[in-house]
Amino acid sequence: NKNIFYCIYNMNLMAATLRGDLHEVDRLLDISPNSCYWKNYRGYTALIAAAQKGHDSIVSRLIAKDADVNHVADDGATALAIAAQYGHANVVDKLISEDADVNHVGLHGATALLLAAQNGHDSIVSRLIANDANVNHAADNGDTALYIAAQNGHDSIVRKLINEGANTENIEFFCPIDYPYCNDSNNSCYGIKEGENYSRPRGFLWESQDGCKYDYRMGLEEPSTSTSA
Repeated sequence: NKNIFYCIYNMNLMAATLRGDLHEVDRLLDISPNSCYWKNYRGYTALIAAAQKGHDSIVSRLIAKDADVNHVADDGATALAIAAQYGHANVVDKLISEDADVNHVGLHGATALLLAAQNGHDSIVSRLIANDANVNHAADNGDTALYIAAQNGHDSIVRKLINEGANTENIEFFCPIDYPYCNDSNNSCYGIKEGENYSRPRGFLWESQDGCKYDYRMGLEEPSTSTSA
């Protein structure tokens, strides 16, 4: 049955992509080029899997076979968002050069810039900003890339975002003086203001707007086994 073989090729392509087997990916794409369009039960394609793993050569092969760089998985993930989240700068560059949507809004309102800022990927933040990423986009709970970067202690990204015009209004810090690990000598509370010192002293924490820290991570569940063609 042709459909059974097609399904086997699809699953094997996903498995080969996840383990970074470029030779096998090439072989499967030669046999079944349309496998690059296949998506698993979560809506993830081989391109998204390659982007998550940072397999830039496989990303290039899949794009050469017309894989959709802007395909959106069921959880809102795209290849660019995943690559930005996991810090794969070469993949980010490749996807941007192929017109990936820099400002796509995914899970909980997260964008590639927000994911890169959350995880401290400074160079990717710069790449996204250079390609017109919206520095003031707010996620569903109101958090911006600036807010998330500061919350996670990524000071160089905070500085970069402010320099690129990120909005600092309605952002407040607090220092919990009752916490045993708050070791700032004067227990000061600071706000981010352009041109002022916004480095965080020891024990200085960031208060989420609704009292919670959000994690916008997305990712592909790797199959434990695969069927051989």
